Amino acid sequence: MRKWGIIFILLLAYGMPSSLFGISFQWKSRAERPQEANCATGLNTVWVDGRGVWNIYPNYTGFKVSDAYKENMPARFVFGYSPADTSYCWLDGHLFSILDADGRQIIRVDLVRRGRFRLTCGDTSALSRFIFWEPTVIHWNNLKPEKLELILGKENVALVRGGYTTVKAKGGNYGKAPYSVRFGRLGLENRGALGWYSSLEIIPGDAPIPPETPFPGNQDYAERIQKLNDFFYGPQSMQAIPEDNAVQECAAQWAAGRLAVDGLWYRQEKKNERNMELFLKDAEALMEELKTGTGLRAWRVPSNYSTPMLGEDDTDFYGGVCGWGLGSLAPELKAMGYNLVSAHVWPDSVMRRENGIFDDGMLRRRTMPHLEEYENHGIRFDLMVAPYTPPHILRNHPEWEGTFIGMGMEGEEEGIALHEQQWKGRQAGHGFLKASILAPDYLEMCREFLSQLLPIVSQSPALAAIDLANEVCFEDYTPAMQQRFRQFLQKKYVTIDKVNAAWKTRFESFDRIFMTRDIAMDRNNAVRFWDWVLCNQEVGTEFFTMMHDLCVKYAPGIPTHIKHLPYEFGMPWMPFASANRNFYDYADGIDRKALAALTPIIGTDSWADNSHDRADRLSSDVAQYQTPYFELLRSYEPGKWIFDSEWHIIRCDPPVTPPACLDMVMRQNFIHGLRAGAFWVACPGINQALDMTSQPHLMLQGGLTTASLRMHSKAYLALANRPRRIGVLYSRHSRYLDGDRNNTALLRISEAAMFAGSPLRVVDERQLIEGSVTAANLPLLLVSDCPMPLPETEAALKKYATEGGKLLFDTCFGSDNARMASEKIGGKNLALSRDLPELSKQLRSLAKDYGLADDIEVVDSNGASVYGVEWVACRSDDGKAYLYIANMSKQAVTLKVKGASELLDIRTEKKHPPAEMHLPIWASFIGTYR
Repeated sequence: MRKWGIIFILLLAYGMPSSLFGISFQWKSRAERPQEANCATGLNTVWVDGRGVWNIYPNYTGFKVSDAYKENMPARFVFGYSPADTSYCWLDGHLFSILDADGRQIIRVDLVRRGRFRLTCGDTSALSRFIFWEPTVIHWNNLKPEKLELILGKENVALVRGGYTTVKAKGGNYGKAPYSVRFGRLGLENRGALGWYSSLEIIPGDAPIPPETPFPGNQDYAERIQKLNDFFYGPQSMQAIPEDNAVQECAAQWAAGRLAVDGLWYRQEKKNERNMELFLKDAEALMEELKTGTGLRAWRVPSNYSTPMLGEDDTDFYGGVCGWGLGSLAPELKAMGYNLVSAHVWPDSVMRRENGIFDDGMLRRRTMPHLEEYENHGIRFDLMVAPYTPPHILRNHPEWEGTFIGMGMEGEEEGIALHEQQWKGRQAGHGFLKASILAPDYLEMCREFLSQLLPIVSQSPALAAIDLANEVCFEDYTPAMQQRFRQFLQKKYVTIDKVNAAWKTRFESFDRIFMTRDIAMDRNNAVRFWDWVLCNQEVGTEFFTMMHDLCVKYAPGIPTHIKHLPYEFGMPWMPFASANRNFYDYADGIDRKALAALTPIIGTDSWADNSHDRADRLSSDVAQYQTPYFELLRSYEPGKWIFDSEWHIIRCDPPVTPPACLDMVMRQNFIHGLRAGAFWVACPGINQALDMTSQPHLMLQGGLTTASLRMHSKAYLALANRPRRIGVLYSRHSRYLDGDRNNTALLRISEAAMFAGSPLRVVDERQLIEGSVTAANLPLLLVSDCPMPLPETEAALKKYATEGGKLLFDTCFGSDNARMASEKIGGKNLALSRDLPELSKQLRSLAKDYGLADDIEVVDSNGASVYGVEWVACRSDDGKAYLYIANMSKQAVTLKVKGASELLDIRTEKKHPPAEMHLPIWASFIGTYR
């Protein structure tokens, strides 16, 4: 049998001519790394190497082999190809097509986002199910080339991979010879199928069509997924994604279903059956809902893509997901209402392991094409630069090796045991970061990494923010840190005698001071521990300042933020100074006040992912930890907004977060200063139960709530910016050195105030000392359980009181009880209740007594306050009165709004009688009142 063979390697070797969009050019390069090869006309460039042609960013390449086959059909076209990325991350693009003598396209094969082929023959088109093909995108040589065979039979056309039919369509009408073949990009609007094209071979004659590709994994699961596949990828599902700024519930439902199907197929291929039954039932429930009718709601969202994210002129809200390769989800994300994606690029992905030379393979194969997808769909991109130590640096520092925890799958005891084992002989690094941030070679690596990465990525208009680190914690006992600590002590104490007096030690000189982990964790020597905390925070802030300055230099105009963990108040649910507590709570180098001042956006990584706890109201994550934490961050910088770029407010494994709970928490977070959040995580390949795409109802709810928040952002902004007229003092010094008395008092008071209609401003004692919080901007301050304030705090409180601020002391301040403190400093003493509902009533009464209460009050039908129902009221600059209510209790409630004559729900535009408002569990209300 005669074969028509066109092997691109031979073309490269002998410089045989072909054409690029009809322009003659020569392939000449045989370099290992793709190089630009100029066309003869000099008008176009392609990327080639010794194996074939690349279609990658920025020189998207399409090429035509004219008169490739001069015989009549049937025939088999066999071409060599490796995709640029794993199949789940594929973008839509033309792969291969055949044209007859008249230039009519008779056959076309496309890659379809998230791992599918579309085969088109004339007016007939067929779509494959998800296929598994997994090259990695890191560097240039991670390819998985295969032969794809296109059989043009007498009656049918089939695309064959690995001996099985992937997709089949009706054929037979093939026009007349000679036939030409086109690969990759078609015209200037379509980038084509990204990847590496290596060979073409044409074999005349008919051939039998092989059987279809077998189902992967558990066959019962596969059959159920196939039913979902047939429904969500059927003709009725292919709703057009709105081109304008409307989010339509019906299109969002289909989009969520398609993402779920693709994620389920991926899990099948990976044989990851964890929670598969749960995920299947959720997708099947959505299918049944759609069979009875689609949702009819719609939201008109703003379009301000050119506005700096969370800048002075930005009024938008940003809701999205984080993961890897999410450009393949962009059309569905837009359809559901999302407008944000957060993804990582770390040094090891762009620096060669053997020598650290910058390698842009991943940027050209994935990052930049995906940024184009975000731009096309109005989605803004948050780049996390994640300066994890790459292998070429790490191999020189065995003292940094090991990590105390993996991907969050270990139990707590297992994690602590691993931590203790790996710390033996280890000098630096904590969590994901294996480094001493004082090491010159590590710092130089960071400079090189950002100087090469940012000029490329910042070319994209989609780039909206840069996250300087991931869940970063610093711990360092290297010689460099030892010397830095000695310098810190010399500057603070001047003489070693003063150090010994403060520490109650007997060092002969500064050079004799040496910190080990046991010594550093010893809180019994409170002054030494505090000095270690301050020195570590000084070093950490210097490091982030360097990273921020590099971003300003290489990506000017792009705001930065820092994803630090929310451990400011410690972990009062763990015994203080226990092994479990020290595992997480130590001198981590994070000064949240300094970092809030450094970056234009306040970054964090917080959580509130369970729906209820034992206290008969929404989880303590929201009410007793996350909310005061957000209030503290915005207290530091009231003109800035919070971006939680790993927003843990969803739990995808049992007990699953109810969609209504997710909706309420998202709205509640906005009220307390969060303007951007990216859910962790949208990635079925992460091998965890946390993947949102496998939970279509949660995925759908997150997008629709984002659309609602965007549409009504004016009201939420007014409520988030309302004046905080009552404060509660936070003493970092007490928090680190004297157990959890100050922490637990603050968290308890903050929670009670939420349900009293008087959310508090959390005031760091340093703000009083420096004068940023005064009687002029905070009329009333509560001081409760503050056993070890900073030495300067007492004078700052006296100044506050002298200038007209009202102070209320509870329990103790320093060594004085509340009565003594009030007499010495000025103010009053009171006994705050330890019973939370009673404390809530007490705080409401205080607000009224001091003239700081709102003109309305949310109560039950009997006129009593309702513990577990948060409410906030304010008046905006234009005079509108806004009210927000959220039911965090475990039961539906009937409420009335005292002092209001009319309520208007701005989401439904319906009026509510103020005397009777029904709120189910997790329901919320936002509207205006008169």
